[in-house]
Amino acid sequence: MTLRILLTALFYLTGSFLHELAHYIAALLLGKPEGFSLIPRKQGRRIIFGSVTASYTCKVYGSLIAAAPLIWWGVLYLILQHLGILQVFHGGPRFHLTVSTERTGKSLLYHLPFLWLALQLLWAGKLSSHDLREFVRGLLSPSGALLIVGVAVGVMVIGNY
Repeated sequence: MTLRILLTALFYLTGSFLHELAHYIAALLLGKPEGFSLIPRKQGRRIIFGSVTASYTCKVYGSLIAAAPLIWWGVLYLILQHLGILQVFHGGPRFHLTVSTERTGKSLLYHLPFLWLALQLLWAGKLSSHDLREFVRGLLSPSGALLIVGVAVGVMVIGNY
């Protein structure tokens, strides 16, 4: 393993942990987790920063387990909204990326922990190509089709009220 890969893996360790933790928790809820790893490895041209293996009874559960890291983007959204960086109005979202007058005297070093945390949460929510394949594979199964039909019917019923 090269030094560049090792340093990248260390930099993204928190985000990788959160990403794999999301898979692991979803596997606990929807199936049976069988493995958890944060050891980076090279597979062909790709670098894999971690993995979770799980068994489940329906393929749609595998789809939901694969999509679990998207929850971290919801967490990032709530943090940005709480800090006033992102505000949502009826006309659409408005981004406020200016630094308040209270913080103008602070150095860039003061803001680095927040920026690093935001980057880790972005990294944690990113789905890998393997996650995307598992997500689509689960939706294209009979149980996935049943879920899609169920959600569509639920939306139509709720829309009529």
